[in-house]
Amino acid sequence: MAHSQLVASFVLVVLFCGASSASSHGKGPRALLQSVCPSPGSPNPCYNADGSKYICCAGSCPSIPGQDPYCAGGPPGLSPEAKLEALGINAVNRNGPYIGIVVPNPFEIVSLLTSSTFTETQEISVNARIFHVGSIDGKKVVVVQCGLTHVNAALTTQLLIDYFYVDKILHYGIAGGADESSNLGDVSIASEWATWGLWSWQRDGLTPDDPLPLEAFGDYTREIGRLAFGNYSATGPMTPNSLNSVWLQRQELFKLPDAETRVQTLFFPADAGLLSIAGSLANLQLDDCSNMTARTGCLSKQPKIVIGARGVDAEIFVDNAAIRDFIGATLGAPGKPVLTIDMESSAVAMVATSNGIPFIIFRSVSDLAGGGAQENEAGNFFGLASGNAYKVLTALIAGISGYDA
Repeated sequence: MAHSQLVASFVLVVLFCGASSASSHGKGPRALLQSVCPSPGSPNPCYNADGSKYICCAGSCPSIPGQDPYCAGGPPGLSPEAKLEALGINAVNRNGPYIGIVVPNPFEIVSLLTSSTFTETQEISVNARIFHVGSIDGKKVVVVQCGLTHVNAALTTQLLIDYFYVDKILHYGIAGGADESSNLGDVSIASEWATWGLWSWQRDGLTPDDPLPLEAFGDYTREIGRLAFGNYSATGPMTPNSLNSVWLQRQELFKLPDAETRVQTLFFPADAGLLSIAGSLANLQLDDCSNMTARTGCLSKQPKIVIGARGVDAEIFVDNAAIRDFIGATLGAPGKPVLTIDMESSAVAMVATSNGIPFIIFRSVSDLAGGGAQENEAGNFFGLASGNAYKVLTALIAGISGYDA
């Protein structure tokens, strides 16, 4: 792992200015700590090692206080290598490589952090993200919660790669089921991932035969799929609609070693070696009840693991059967249906691909994305689904341990 890429992460730090929940090092009651930093812009007091000094920070405090106080991200003015040392990351990386694990939400990561199979050795705060360093069944891991949507997922994955010595990235969570064969509690270990959230929106009055702006320069295309709003009118198909149409587009990928050449990419393939390991998990028994002990909140069908389908995402929570069907018809293929829809996976896949880090992603079905007969199911089954995804995670890591040995 080369840490010369740190400059890129510092650019990201400048661009990202969101605050995190406050944590503090020092002495005195909470009320006192809150009163010493009255500024809304920098409300969090961060103390030095002996509690004799503090500064007011916009975000969180460092995991390891220094002789002088500083905010999370390292003392100002340090070189990149000195910053790694100050945060304690160099000591962590000397014990690498690690498996990097990126998880979207608190309820998805709680199964991991509270499991008896996970042993945490330390937490390190970097740029408003908490990285949990430890092991799962003896395999060294760095776990981080990224939050919802592409920006959070991409930023967090890049921080993980830039700061920590990881040689694989695993990403898991819950998702909407995007196909008639998707059942609640199923886990899809997809072979490739795409976003359906990048569009060229065509102006009113133009037809499918009219070129898109900048299409002649290769920036946009009409090759992938067209969503015509008039086709979904309650008065019948092909109803004139001033929203006209949107055309699905590819992502622009920049990848080492030729980092200045963009490559338009629709699908990001998971690592073949990790998919091969996942192939041994097809018969893993998944939970079929929200409470397995009391056998309550049970499903009518036993959840299954499906390997090799496709997964998609966008920064949209889908609870609509018409758009679900459009996504499946447009991005699915014979033998490779789109089984899950979520909000982060392709961003993790794209960042890992750009950095040349092998990845694998799996999502468990918490709802049917509008395809069910009743109201959205996620509120009742997100716990069961996230638990099943964690089951697959631990089994996959066990397989990786045997593969790497």
